[in-house]
Amino acid sequence: MTYKYKHINLRERFLSFIKEHQLIQSNEIVLLAVSGGVDSVVMSYLFHQLQLNFAIAHCNFSLRGADSDADQAFVQRLAQDYRVNFYTKRFDTQAYAQEHQLSIQMAARALRYQWFKELCQTHHLDKLATAHHANDSIETLFFNLIKGTGIAGLHGILPKQESLIRPLLFANKEDIIQYAQAYQLKWREDLSNMKDDYARNLIRNRVIPPLKRINPNLETTITTTIERTTQIESFFNEQLAQLKQEIFHQEGTVYYLAIEKIKDKPWAPVVVWEWLKSFGFNFSQIKNLLQASIQSGKIISSNTHQIYVDRARWILTDHKQAVTSNISMITRDTTNIILPAHQMQIKIMTKNKYQIIHDKQIAAIDLDKLKFPLLIRPWQAGDFFYPLGMQKKKKLSDFLIDLKVPVLLKQGIYVLVSGGNIVWVIGYRLDDRFKISECTEQVYEITLLPSNVLSSYDFK
Repeated sequence: MTYKYKHINLRERFLSFIKEHQLIQSNEIVLLAVSGGVDSVVMSYLFHQLQLNFAIAHCNFSLRGADSDADQAFVQRLAQDYRVNFYTKRFDTQAYAQEHQLSIQMAARALRYQWFKELCQTHHLDKLATAHHANDSIETLFFNLIKGTGIAGLHGILPKQESLIRPLLFANKEDIIQYAQAYQLKWREDLSNMKDDYARNLIRNRVIPPLKRINPNLETTITTTIERTTQIESFFNEQLAQLKQEIFHQEGTVYYLAIEKIKDKPWAPVVVWEWLKSFGFNFSQIKNLLQASIQSGKIISSNTHQIYVDRARWILTDHKQAVTSNISMITRDTTNIILPAHQMQIKIMTKNKYQIIHDKQIAAIDLDKLKFPLLIRPWQAGDFFYPLGMQKKKKLSDFLIDLKVPVLLKQGIYVLVSGGNIVWVIGYRLDDRFKISECTEQVYEITLLPSNVLSSYDFK
Protein backbone atom coordinates (compact mmCIF):
# COMPACT_ATOMS: atom_id res chain seq x y z
CA MET A 1 0.00 0.00 0.00
CA THR A 2 2.85 2.36 0.88
CA TYR A 3 4.50 1.54 -2.46
CA LYS A 4 1.38 2.44 -4.41
CA TYR A 5 0.80 5.63 -2.41
CA LYS A 6 4.27 6.78 -3.44
CA HIS A 7 3.21 6.65 -7.08
CA ILE A 8 -0.18 8.25 -6.51
CA ASN A 9 2.00 11.18 -5.45
CA LEU A 10 3.33 11.42 -9.02
CA ARG A 11 -0.20 12.15 -10.16
CA GLU A 12 -0.47 14.96 -7.62
CA ARG A 13 2.90 16.34 -8.72
CA PHE A 14 1.69 16.16 -12.32
CA LEU A 15 -1.39 18.22 -11.49
CA SER A 16 0.62 20.65 -9.38
CA PHE A 17 3.15 21.14 -12.20
CA ILE A 18 0.35 21.92 -14.66
CA LYS A 19 -1.11 24.51 -12.29
CA GLU A 20 2.26 26.04 -11.38
CA HIS A 21 3.19 26.66 -15.01
CA GLN A 22 -0.39 27.30 -16.19
CA LEU A 23 -0.03 24.69 -18.91
CA ILE A 24 -3.73 23.90 -19.42
CA GLN A 25 -6.90 25.90 -18.91
CA SER A 26 -10.11 24.12 -17.91
CA ASN A 27 -11.83 24.54 -21.29
CA GLU A 28 -8.85 23.55 -23.45
CA ILE A 29 -8.42 20.38 -25.50
CA VAL A 30 -4.90 19.00 -25.64
CA LEU A 31 -3.39 16.90 -28.42
CA LEU A 32 -1.08 14.28 -26.90
CA ALA A 33 1.89 13.11 -28.98
CA VAL A 34 1.99 9.39 -28.12
CA SER A 35 4.69 7.11 -29.49
CA GLY A 36 3.70 4.07 -27.45
CA GLY A 37 6.75 4.29 -25.19
CA VAL A 38 6.46 4.35 -21.42
CA ASP A 39 6.72 8.16 -21.16
CA SER A 40 3.81 8.98 -23.48
CA VAL A 41 1.75 6.05 -22.15
CA VAL A 42 2.04 7.40 -18.60
CA MET A 43 1.23 10.91 -19.81
CA SER A 44 -1.94 9.73 -21.55
CA TYR A 45 -2.92 7.64 -18.51
CA LEU A 46 -2.57 10.69 -16.24
CA PHE A 47 -4.70 12.80 -18.59
CA HIS A 48 -7.32 10.03 -18.55
CA GLN A 49 -7.26 9.63 -14.75
CA LEU A 50 -7.60 13.37 -14.18
CA GLN A 51 -10.43 13.55 -16.75
CA LEU A 52 -8.70 16.20 -18.82
CA ASN A 53 -9.88 16.88 -22.38
CA PHE A 54 -7.47 15.33 -24.87
CA ALA A 55 -6.96 13.57 -28.19
CA ILE A 56 -4.09 11.30 -29.25
CA ALA A 57 -1.80 11.57 -32.27
CA HIS A 58 0.75 8.98 -33.39
CA CYS A 59 3.46 9.31 -36.05
CA ASN A 60 4.49 6.22 -37.99
CA PHE A 61 7.94 7.13 -39.32
CA SER A 62 8.33 3.83 -41.22
CA LEU A 63 11.81 3.33 -39.77
CA ARG A 64 11.40 0.03 -37.92
CA GLY A 65 9.35 -2.12 -40.31
CA ALA A 66 6.73 -4.26 -38.59
CA ASP A 67 7.60 -2.73 -35.21
CA SER A 68 6.51 0.70 -36.45
CA ASP A 69 3.15 -0.72 -37.52
CA ALA A 70 2.77 -2.55 -34.21
CA ASP A 71 3.44 0.75 -32.35
CA GLN A 72 0.69 2.40 -34.37
CA ALA A 73 -1.81 -0.39 -33.62
CA PHE A 74 -0.92 -0.27 -29.90
CA VAL A 75 -1.51 3.50 -29.64
CA GLN A 76 -4.77 3.21 -31.57
CA ARG A 77 -6.05 0.64 -29.04
CA LEU A 78 -4.98 2.97 -26.25
CA ALA A 79 -7.06 5.79 -27.70
CA GLN A 80 -10.02 3.43 -28.08
CA ASP A 81 -9.72 2.36 -24.43
CA TYR A 82 -9.77 6.01 -23.35
CA ARG A 83 -12.54 6.84 -25.85
CA VAL A 84 -10.73 9.82 -27.32
CA ASN A 85 -10.11 10.91 -30.90
CA PHE A 86 -7.13 9.25 -32.57
CA TYR A 87 -5.03 10.61 -35.43
CA THR A 88 -2.18 8.85 -37.19
CA LYS A 89 -0.02 9.43 -40.23
CA ARG A 90 2.64 7.40 -42.02
CA PHE A 91 5.77 9.26 -43.16
CA ASP A 92 8.55 8.33 -45.57
CA THR A 93 11.16 9.73 -43.23
CA GLN A 94 14.18 8.42 -45.13
CA ALA A 95 13.08 10.11 -48.35
CA TYR A 96 12.31 13.38 -46.58
CA ALA A 97 15.72 13.37 -44.88
CA GLN A 98 17.51 12.83 -48.18
CA GLU A 99 15.47 15.46 -50.02
CA HIS A 100 16.08 18.12 -47.38
CA GLN A 101 19.61 17.00 -46.44
CA LEU A 102 18.68 16.35 -42.81
CA SER A 103 19.59 13.69 -40.29
CA ILE A 104 16.87 11.11 -39.63
CA GLN A 105 16.20 12.62 -36.21
CA MET A 106 15.85 16.15 -37.57
CA ALA A 107 13.66 14.93 -40.43
CA ALA A 108 11.36 13.11 -38.00
CA ARG A 109 11.17 16.20 -35.79
CA ALA A 110 10.27 18.46 -38.72
CA LEU A 111 7.63 16.04 -40.01
CA ARG A 112 5.90 15.45 -36.70
CA TYR A 113 5.71 19.06 -35.55
CA GLN A 114 4.40 20.25 -38.90
CA TRP A 115 1.72 17.57 -38.81
CA PHE A 116 0.84 18.28 -35.17
CA LYS A 117 0.41 21.96 -36.07
CA GLU A 118 -1.92 21.05 -38.93
CA LEU A 119 -3.96 18.76 -36.64
CA CYS A 120 -4.39 21.47 -34.01
CA GLN A 121 -5.53 23.98 -36.62
CA THR A 122 -7.88 21.58 -38.42
CA HIS A 123 -9.52 20.11 -35.31
CA HIS A 124 -9.42 23.24 -33.13
CA LEU A 125 -7.13 21.73 -30.51
CA ASP A 126 -5.68 24.25 -28.07
CA LYS A 127 -2.38 22.72 -26.95
CA LEU A 128 0.13 20.07 -27.99
CA ALA A 129 1.66 17.97 -25.19
CA THR A 130 4.83 15.92 -25.51
CA ALA A 131 6.10 13.48 -22.89
CA HIS A 132 9.54 15.01 -22.35
CA HIS A 133 10.74 14.44 -18.80
CA ALA A 134 13.60 15.61 -16.56
CA ASN A 135 16.14 13.21 -18.09
CA ASP A 136 15.35 14.57 -21.57
CA SER A 137 15.99 18.08 -20.28
CA ILE A 138 19.33 16.99 -18.81
CA GLU A 139 20.35 15.32 -22.07
CA THR A 140 19.42 18.50 -23.93
CA LEU A 141 21.61 20.52 -21.57
CA PHE A 142 24.62 18.27 -22.24
CA PHE A 143 23.89 18.25 -25.97
CA ASN A 144 23.83 22.07 -26.04
CA LEU A 145 27.06 22.29 -24.04
CA ILE A 146 28.81 19.95 -26.46
CA LYS A 147 27.64 21.93 -29.50
CA GLY A 148 28.32 25.31 -27.90
CA THR A 149 25.57 27.46 -26.48
CA GLY A 150 24.59 30.77 -25.00
CA ILE A 151 22.68 31.10 -21.76
CA ALA A 152 19.43 29.98 -23.43
CA GLY A 153 20.91 26.52 -24.03
CA LEU A 154 21.50 25.99 -20.30
CA HIS A 155 17.85 25.84 -19.30
CA GLY A 156 17.31 22.50 -21.01
CA ILE A 157 13.71 21.99 -22.15
CA LEU A 158 11.10 24.53 -21.12
CA PRO A 159 7.71 23.49 -19.66
CA LYS A 160 5.86 25.69 -22.17
CA GLN A 161 6.64 27.31 -25.51
CA GLU A 162 3.57 29.03 -26.93
CA SER A 163 0.99 26.21 -27.43
CA LEU A 164 3.53 23.40 -26.86
CA ILE A 165 3.56 22.00 -23.31
CA ARG A 166 5.62 19.34 -21.50
CA PRO A 167 3.62 18.35 -18.41
CA LEU A 168 5.96 15.48 -17.42
CA LEU A 169 9.07 17.63 -17.17
CA PHE A 170 9.07 17.47 -13.37
CA ALA A 171 9.54 13.65 -13.29
CA ASN A 172 12.63 11.60 -14.02
CA LYS A 173 12.67 8.40 -16.04
CA GLU A 174 12.77 6.16 -12.97
CA ASP A 175 9.66 7.86 -11.53
CA ILE A 176 7.79 7.25 -14.79
CA ILE A 177 8.75 3.58 -15.10
CA GLN A 178 7.87 2.85 -11.48
CA TYR A 179 4.52 4.57 -11.90
CA ALA A 180 3.75 2.51 -15.01
CA GLN A 181 4.69 -0.71 -13.22
CA ALA A 182 2.65 0.20 -10.15
CA TYR A 183 -0.48 0.61 -12.27
CA GLN A 184 0.37 -2.30 -14.57
CA LEU A 185 0.44 -0.16 -17.66
CA LYS A 186 1.69 -1.69 -20.89
CA TRP A 187 3.97 0.10 -23.33
CA ARG A 188 6.13 -0.49 -26.38
CA GLU A 189 9.94 -0.59 -26.21
CA ASP A 190 11.92 1.11 -28.97
CA LEU A 191 15.17 -0.87 -29.01
CA SER A 192 16.83 1.80 -31.17
CA ASN A 193 17.03 3.95 -28.02
CA MET A 194 19.65 1.51 -26.71
CA LYS A 195 21.92 2.06 -29.72
CA ASP A 196 24.59 4.74 -29.75
CA ASP A 197 23.89 5.78 -33.35
CA TYR A 198 22.49 9.16 -32.36
CA ALA A 199 24.17 11.87 -30.28
CA ARG A 200 21.41 11.96 -27.67
CA ASN A 201 21.51 8.19 -27.25
CA LEU A 202 25.27 8.39 -26.78
CA ILE A 203 24.81 11.00 -24.05
CA ARG A 204 22.07 8.92 -22.42
CA ASN A 205 23.90 5.60 -22.57
CA ARG A 206 27.58 6.56 -22.27
CA VAL A 207 27.95 10.01 -20.72
CA ILE A 208 25.35 10.21 -17.96
CA PRO A 209 25.91 6.75 -16.33
CA PRO A 210 29.56 7.49 -15.33
CA LEU A 211 28.49 10.87 -13.97
CA LYS A 212 25.84 9.15 -11.84
CA ARG A 213 28.56 7.05 -10.29
CA ILE A 214 30.14 10.31 -9.13
CA ASN A 215 26.82 11.79 -8.05
CA PRO A 216 23.97 9.27 -7.63
CA ASN A 217 21.54 12.21 -7.35
CA LEU A 218 22.65 13.62 -10.69
CA GLU A 219 19.11 14.16 -12.03
CA THR A 220 18.03 16.10 -8.93
CA THR A 221 21.22 18.15 -8.84
CA ILE A 222 21.11 19.15 -12.50
CA THR A 223 17.36 19.78 -12.44
CA THR A 224 17.92 22.21 -9.56
CA THR A 225 20.77 23.83 -11.49
CA ILE A 226 18.54 24.18 -14.55
CA GLU A 227 15.88 25.87 -12.42
CA ARG A 228 18.42 28.39 -11.09
CA THR A 229 19.85 28.97 -14.55
CA THR A 230 16.38 29.64 -15.94
CA GLN A 231 15.86 32.32 -13.28
CA ILE A 232 19.29 33.82 -14.06
CA GLU A 233 18.40 33.82 -17.75
CA SER A 234 15.18 35.71 -17.02
CA PHE A 235 17.09 38.35 -15.05
CA PHE A 236 19.79 38.53 -17.76
CA ASN A 237 17.21 39.08 -20.48
CA GLU A 238 15.56 41.89 -18.54
CA GLN A 239 18.90 43.66 -18.13
CA LEU A 240 19.73 42.98 -21.76
CA ALA A 241 16.51 44.64 -22.91
CA GLN A 242 17.08 47.71 -20.73
CA LEU A 243 20.68 48.15 -21.91
CA LYS A 244 19.63 47.67 -25.53
CA GLN A 245 17.41 50.75 -25.28
CA GLU A 246 20.52 52.80 -24.43
CA ILE A 247 22.76 51.28 -27.11
CA PHE A 248 20.43 50.65 -30.07
CA HIS A 249 18.86 53.31 -32.26
CA GLN A 250 16.70 52.13 -35.14
CA GLU A 251 15.69 54.04 -38.25
CA GLY A 252 13.71 51.92 -40.67
CA THR A 253 15.73 48.72 -41.02
CA VAL A 254 19.04 50.40 -40.20
CA TYR A 255 20.34 49.97 -36.65
CA TYR A 256 22.92 52.22 -35.00
CA LEU A 257 24.81 50.79 -32.01
CA ALA A 258 26.54 53.23 -29.65
CA ILE A 259 29.16 50.56 -29.10
CA GLU A 260 31.70 52.89 -27.47
CA LYS A 261 29.55 52.97 -24.31
CA ILE A 262 30.19 49.29 -23.55
CA LYS A 263 33.11 48.31 -25.81
CA ASP A 264 35.61 47.89 -22.96
CA LYS A 265 33.30 46.04 -20.57
CA PRO A 266 34.42 42.43 -19.94
CA TRP A 267 30.87 41.21 -20.62
CA ALA A 268 30.48 43.16 -23.87
CA PRO A 269 31.10 40.26 -26.31
CA VAL A 270 28.35 38.02 -24.92
CA VAL A 271 25.87 40.89 -24.52
CA VAL A 272 26.39 42.23 -28.04
CA TRP A 273 26.25 38.69 -29.47
CA GLU A 274 22.93 38.07 -27.73
CA TRP A 275 21.62 41.17 -29.48
CA LEU A 276 23.05 40.33 -32.90
CA LYS A 277 22.87 36.53 -33.15
CA SER A 278 19.40 36.73 -34.70
CA PHE A 279 21.01 38.64 -37.60
CA GLY A 280 23.29 35.65 -38.29
CA PHE A 281 26.51 36.78 -36.57
CA ASN A 282 28.47 34.29 -34.46
CA PHE A 283 30.17 34.92 -31.13
CA SER A 284 33.70 34.84 -32.58
CA GLN A 285 32.87 37.58 -35.10
CA ILE A 286 31.50 39.88 -32.41
CA LYS A 287 34.31 39.14 -29.95
CA ASN A 288 37.02 39.77 -32.54
CA LEU A 289 35.41 42.99 -33.72
CA LEU A 290 35.15 44.30 -30.15
CA GLN A 291 38.66 43.34 -29.12
CA ALA A 292 40.54 44.41 -32.25
CA SER A 293 41.83 47.90 -32.79
CA ILE A 294 39.44 48.64 -35.67
CA GLN A 295 39.51 51.74 -37.83
CA SER A 296 36.37 53.22 -39.34
CA GLY A 297 35.32 51.47 -42.51
CA LYS A 298 35.68 47.88 -41.31
CA ILE A 299 32.82 45.65 -42.45
CA ILE A 300 31.87 42.16 -41.26
CA SER A 301 29.04 40.15 -42.76
CA SER A 302 26.64 37.34 -41.97
CA ASN A 303 24.50 35.61 -44.58
CA THR A 304 21.82 38.28 -44.30
CA HIS A 305 23.36 41.38 -42.69
CA GLN A 306 26.52 43.42 -42.37
CA ILE A 307 28.04 45.60 -39.68
CA TYR A 308 29.90 48.75 -40.67
CA VAL A 309 32.28 50.28 -38.09
CA ASP A 310 31.85 54.05 -38.05
CA ARG A 311 34.11 55.57 -35.40
CA ALA A 312 32.29 55.23 -32.05
CA ARG A 313 29.37 53.26 -33.39
CA TRP A 314 28.38 50.27 -35.49
CA ILE A 315 25.84 50.44 -38.29
CA LEU A 316 23.84 47.28 -38.96
CA THR A 317 22.08 46.88 -42.31
CA ASP A 318 20.71 44.05 -44.37
CA HIS A 319 22.19 42.98 -47.70
CA LYS A 320 19.01 43.93 -49.55
CA GLN A 321 19.99 47.59 -49.34
CA ALA A 322 22.37 47.25 -52.27
CA VAL A 323 21.63 49.81 -54.94
CA THR A 324 19.64 48.65 -57.92
CA SER A 325 19.66 50.24 -61.34
CA ASN A 326 15.91 50.82 -61.23
CA ILE A 327 14.66 54.30 -62.07
CA SER A 328 11.14 55.09 -60.92
CA MET A 329 8.85 57.71 -62.42
CA ILE A 330 6.39 59.92 -60.55
CA THR A 331 3.47 61.62 -62.34
CA ARG A 332 1.52 64.55 -60.99
CA ASP A 333 -1.24 62.17 -59.84
CA THR A 334 1.06 59.83 -57.89
CA THR A 335 0.19 59.73 -54.17
CA ASN A 336 2.21 56.76 -52.97
CA ILE A 337 5.31 55.02 -54.23
CA ILE A 338 7.14 51.92 -53.01
CA LEU A 339 10.71 51.30 -54.13
CA PRO A 340 13.42 48.86 -53.02
CA ALA A 341 14.83 51.50 -50.71
CA HIS A 342 11.89 53.85 -50.16
CA GLN A 343 8.25 54.09 -49.33
CA MET A 344 6.91 57.59 -49.84
CA GLN A 345 3.61 59.39 -49.42
CA ILE A 346 2.85 62.45 -51.57
CA LYS A 347 0.38 65.28 -50.89
CA ILE A 348 -0.40 68.57 -52.63
CA MET A 349 -1.59 71.41 -50.38
CA THR A 350 -2.22 75.12 -50.67
CA LYS A 351 0.52 77.31 -49.23
CA ASN A 352 -1.73 79.25 -46.84
CA LYS A 353 -2.71 76.02 -45.08
CA TYR A 354 0.81 74.61 -44.92
CA GLN A 355 3.20 74.74 -41.99
CA ILE A 356 6.83 73.77 -42.58
CA ILE A 357 8.02 70.81 -40.54
CA HIS A 358 11.77 70.69 -40.01
CA ASP A 359 12.33 67.00 -40.64
CA LYS A 360 14.87 65.42 -43.02
CA GLN A 361 12.30 62.83 -43.97
CA ILE A 362 9.82 65.43 -45.23
CA ALA A 363 10.43 67.50 -48.38
CA ALA A 364 8.29 70.61 -48.89
CA ILE A 365 8.65 71.64 -52.56
CA ASP A 366 7.19 74.47 -54.63
CA LEU A 367 4.88 72.62 -57.02
CA ASP A 368 5.21 75.21 -59.79
CA LYS A 369 8.98 74.62 -59.97
CA LEU A 370 8.60 70.92 -60.79
CA LYS A 371 8.56 69.43 -64.26
CA PHE A 372 6.68 66.13 -64.44
CA PRO A 373 7.30 63.30 -64.64
CA LEU A 374 9.80 63.25 -61.78
CA LEU A 375 12.46 60.58 -61.53
CA ILE A 376 13.86 58.72 -58.56
CA ARG A 377 17.24 57.09 -59.09
CA PRO A 378 20.39 56.13 -57.16
CA TRP A 379 22.85 59.01 -56.83
CA GLN A 380 25.78 58.97 -59.25
CA ALA A 381 29.35 60.25 -59.37
CA GLY A 382 29.24 63.75 -60.87
CA ASP A 383 25.84 64.62 -59.38
CA PHE A 384 25.58 68.14 -57.96
CA PHE A 385 22.87 70.22 -56.33
CA TYR A 386 22.35 73.44 -54.36
CA PRO A 387 21.99 72.34 -50.71
CA LEU A 388 19.15 74.14 -48.89
CA GLY A 389 20.48 77.44 -47.51
CA MET A 390 23.35 77.66 -50.02
CA GLN A 391 23.57 79.72 -53.23
CA LYS A 392 26.41 77.72 -54.74
CA LYS A 393 26.28 74.29 -56.21
CA LYS A 394 28.04 71.40 -54.51
CA LYS A 395 29.07 67.97 -55.68
CA LEU A 396 26.90 65.38 -54.02
CA SER A 397 29.97 63.25 -53.28
CA ASP A 398 31.54 66.19 -51.39
CA PHE A 399 28.27 66.83 -49.57
CA LEU A 400 28.20 63.22 -48.32
CA ILE A 401 31.86 63.39 -47.29
CA ASP A 402 31.20 66.57 -45.30
CA LEU A 403 28.39 64.80 -43.48
CA LYS A 404 30.69 61.81 -42.88
CA VAL A 405 28.12 59.42 -44.34
CA PRO A 406 29.62 55.89 -44.14
CA VAL A 407 30.38 54.14 -47.40
CA LEU A 408 27.84 51.45 -46.57
CA LEU A 409 24.99 53.96 -46.35
CA LYS A 410 26.08 55.86 -49.45
CA GLN A 411 25.12 52.78 -51.44
CA GLY A 412 21.46 53.26 -50.46
CA ILE A 413 21.06 56.98 -51.22
CA TYR A 414 18.56 58.03 -53.90
CA VAL A 415 17.77 61.40 -55.44
CA LEU A 416 14.58 62.98 -56.71
CA VAL A 417 15.11 64.60 -60.13
CA SER A 418 13.03 67.17 -62.05
CA GLY A 419 14.02 68.24 -65.55
CA GLY A 420 17.53 66.93 -65.05
CA ASN A 421 18.02 68.82 -61.75
CA ILE A 422 18.25 67.20 -58.32
CA VAL A 423 15.31 68.34 -56.21
CA TRP A 424 16.00 66.32 -53.07
CA VAL A 425 18.78 64.08 -51.79
CA ILE A 426 16.17 61.81 -50.30
CA GLY A 427 16.28 61.77 -46.53
CA TYR A 428 19.19 64.24 -46.37
CA ARG A 429 18.77 67.68 -47.95
CA LEU A 430 16.41 69.60 -50.23
CA ASP A 431 17.79 71.63 -53.14
CA ASP A 432 17.53 75.35 -52.40
CA ARG A 433 16.12 76.09 -55.87
CA PHE A 434 12.96 74.09 -55.14
CA LYS A 435 12.13 75.34 -51.64
CA ILE A 436 8.81 77.01 -50.90
CA SER A 437 8.78 80.79 -50.61
CA GLU A 438 6.38 83.70 -50.21
CA CYS A 439 5.50 83.33 -53.89
CA THR A 440 4.59 79.65 -53.56
CA GLU A 441 0.94 78.85 -54.19
CA GLN A 442 0.92 75.05 -53.83
CA VAL A 443 3.20 72.80 -51.78
CA TYR A 444 4.26 69.39 -53.07
CA GLU A 445 5.03 67.42 -49.89
CA ILE A 446 6.83 64.06 -49.90
CA THR A 447 7.09 62.07 -46.67
CA LEU A 448 9.28 59.04 -46.09
CA LEU A 449 7.11 56.60 -44.18
CA PRO A 450 8.48 54.82 -41.06
CA SER A 451 8.70 51.50 -42.91
CA ASN A 452 11.20 52.74 -45.50
CA VAL A 453 14.63 51.13 -45.52
CA LEU A 454 16.62 54.22 -46.40
CA SER A 455 17.39 56.02 -43.17
CA SER A 456 18.71 59.52 -42.64
CA TYR A 457 21.95 59.45 -40.74
CA ASP A 458 22.20 60.99 -37.31
CA PHE A 459 25.31 63.15 -37.53
CA LYS A 460 25.33 64.56 -34.01
